[in-house]
Amino acid sequence: YFERISGDLKTQIDQVESTAGSLQAQWRGAAGTAAQAAVVRFQEAANKQKAELDEISTNIR
Repeated sequence: YFERISGDLKTQIDQVESTAGSLQAQWRGAAGTAAQAAVVRFQEAANKQKAELDEISTNIR
């Protein structure tokens, strides 16, 4: 169960990164800087969540 959720989360992370990557060239000024920082915060939080799900999955086996 946790592995499936972790996989789904990874898919969502990849989609956000892909969208952000395609839009990055258009980001300018303070708004662009804020958007880039938001993507970094998203990546950090999502990766932490994925790692925790993976750890739970490992511990319950």
